[in-house]
Amino acid sequence: MRSQLRNTRYTANPLTDDVIAEQQQVGDFLFSQGVILKPVKIADAVFHPEKKRCGQEREFLMKVLWFLPTHGDGRYLGTATGGRVVDIDYLRQVAGAVDQLGYYGALLPTGRSCEDAWVTASALISATRKMRFLVAVRPGLIAPTLAARMAATFDRFSNGRLLNQCGDGR
Repeated sequence: MRSQLRNTRYTANPLTDDVIAEQQQVGDFLFSQGVILKPVKIADAVFHPEKKRCGQEREFLMKVLWFLPTHGDGRYLGTATGGRVVDIDYLRQVAGAVDQLGYYGALLPTGRSCEDAWVTASALISATRKMRFLVAVRPGLIAPTLAARMAATFDRFSNGRLLNQCGDGR
């Protein structure tokens, strides 16, 4: 079982019109049952980088970020059952999917069981082209001036792809 999990490649695919229509049906049903209070239009939440308006980039209606599992990844939240050990190849695979599928960016967590967020983010700069990095920092564990210096260096080396606390970059 463990070797199967280690050797399994997880894939992600772009949203097709069929998938969007199926999700719209789910949204319509949830609204009709009173589970959600306002109707949703799924197509408005899908970013199509190839579509432009008035000669300008289409603006994101939602900025959706993914999560890089720097403490390991598994099928069950809060447990190692069925878990996958974290390594740089797996993180590159996840970051590559985030980059390719057009997510706005990814959160790199920090904590005692996580790999260092700054080192991990730095290792993934060259493995991505567009992905933005939301690097978690724990106040009190690092001097503010050192954190600012690390952030400024990372932002320069990644060509402005470091997100601030609001998620809007620079």
